[in-house]
Amino acid sequence: MGKELAEHHIGEAQKLRAGGPSRRVLLRDRDNPDRYLVIVHFDSYEEAMRNSEDPATTEMARRIAALCTRPPSFTDCDLMAEDELR
Repeated sequence: MGKELAEHHIGEAQKLRAGGPSRRVLLRDRDNPDRYLVIVHFDSYEEAMRNSEDPATTEMARRIAALCTRPPSFTDCDLMAEDELR
């Protein structure tokens, strides 16, 4: 499943559209290699909401959910700080 998810992530990143995410990070849990976390960043709250309402987003979420062993969960967060440490 991990390879399929990574390949899907790369394929979706190549199809980014205007108003979509500005950055995406795919993480795999070292202690549980079947667990993944995706962090998606938008330039504004409004862009994130437009993306959320886009039928293409719903379709992409459906395809990703089909690769999962349990339903994905989503959390909306505000970026409070971002620092380059090196």
